Amino acid sequence: IWGENKTRLGLVYTGRSGRNFSYIFNGTGTFGGSILADQASPDNPGPNLFYVPSGLTDSLVTGDPAFLASLDSTISGDSCLSKYRGGIIPRNACNTGWVNQINMHFSQEVEVVPGHKVEFILDIENLGNLINSNWGRLDAIFQPSNVPLADVAISGDGSQYVLSPSGSVTATAANPNIARIPSAYRIQFGIRYKF
Repeated sequence: IWGENKTRLGLVYTGRSGRNFSYIFNGTGTFGGSILADQASPDNPGPNLFYVPSGLTDSLVTGDPAFLASLDSTISGDSCLSKYRGGIIPRNACNTGWVNQINMHFSQEVEVVPGHKVEFILDIENLGNLINSNWGRLDAIFQPSNVPLADVAISGDGSQYVLSPSGSVTATAANPNIARIPSAYRIQFGIRYKF
């Protein structure tokens, strides 16, 4: 760009699938065990993987009809959950959205006197996030990466899951949080003297 001085521009794209997580029942001890075995920390509602009802008429599931309708709607609207209808969803079967990030490197030499150059360097990590705050984000279900869909009990005769709301009156699918530090853009300036 500028005489016999080198100009460099580099872009690196990185894309990968999101982080894995598990849908579970919220119910410590329902399937045996104890709070110490089933709940390693206060934010872990237990390791019991979720049975995904086949539909509103699934004979293995009972509970409040309004809640079960909400749960069925949630399952139908979630591509990961709906794949496992009529069975227990595997551990870490679901993941958050795809992660796309672009890093940029720009450098420009400037000759100050013959045989002596100064190189100005600009590096931007996660350029997309600098342009638009919704780009280059990393969504995550924080550790222990479990999302409870419903509270669970077992019917008196042991033949059905008795599902009830887990905190909210309606069932909701995973709502990932933004991992702030990996999602933020970073800018670094540098100067190099060459002789």
